[in-house]
Amino acid sequence: MVEELRRRREPRNEQRAELYAVMQVLPELAPSGGTWRKEIRMRVQELDEQSILASETLREVFEQGFEQGFKKGFEQGRRQGTEAMLRGVLARRLRRELSTAEQAAVANRASSLDDPQAAAAVFELDTEALLAWLLGPDAE
Repeated sequence: MVEELRRRREPRNEQRAELYAVMQVLPELAPSGGTWRKEIRMRVQELDEQSILASETLREVFEQGFEQGFKKGFEQGRRQGTEAMLRGVLARRLRRELSTAEQAAVANRASSLDDPQAAAAVFELDTEALLAWLLGPDAE
């Protein structure tokens, strides 16, 4: 069906307007009071990459989603790395494993730090100051 639509001539303006109207309403309609939104999402996910990239609209959405996912994954990985580094440094300096509460406090602190702040804390603070800073009341 998609190939047939691609082979057809471009519709006249009135036909195009009707087509767009149907496309806007279709996801909201379905038998038995449901919606087609879930069905459409499933069908799009079943498309192979070539089919997605052949459609300008789907390609743009795919590329935008990929870019957003990459940025989000990169940021999450950076935060997890900062947290692991802070936990490791603190445990090494204290010469013991961190408690569950200490690990949670470090996670809270790490989520608000950028890399230069984390590096400065690790290299410039002595053990007691680092512990107080990481676990202090403003860490949350």
